[in-house]
Amino acid sequence: FINYDTEKSIVLLGNWYDHKPDLQYVELHAIASISLGNIENYLYQFSDGNIPFTPNTDDVPTVLQLKKAIRDVEQSVEKMLGKAIVINYDYAEKPEDLEKYYAKKTIVLLQETLAAIAADALAKEAFVNAVKELSFHLGEENTVNLQNNMLTVCLDFSKGIKSVASKAVLQDRIEKCL
Repeated sequence: FINYDTEKSIVLLGNWYDHKPDLQYVELHAIASISLGNIENYLYQFSDGNIPFTPNTDDVPTVLQLKKAIRDVEQSVEKMLGKAIVINYDYAEKPEDLEKYYAKKTIVLLQETLAAIAADALAKEAFVNAVKELSFHLGEENTVNLQNNMLTVCLDFSKGIKSVASKAVLQDRIEKCL
């Protein structure tokens, strides 16, 4: 299975054997079933969250590595904004591997989002004047709140990466709080 077009009711199927591709366009009404093989690493993506994602152990950081990544982002943000912002990861006493994996993804997303805010002069000024500390955690919904100079970001990873707010959406929600 490669792709589908709901408007034309066509599915593109492919088979690669011995480095020779074979493609088929099939009309949807002609398909009785589709079989997928060798999808161990992608099984969770087809289940819409019903089959849990298990990250590769090499991709799971330790809490110490997460703290170092946060410190690196703090230093980067200070250079971009001209002001130190404390970043805090609010996690359980002993986070699970999946939570640490997604926290690593969140740190990257926050850095990209803060870089986009720093690139916009008005947003940068509003952010610098309103925020002294940023706290993030993983939860059931994508929310951003600002209270007493503390920006709290909650990201939803319930359906993996696809349920998380994008950089643009996160930036928009942060800017609305400023």
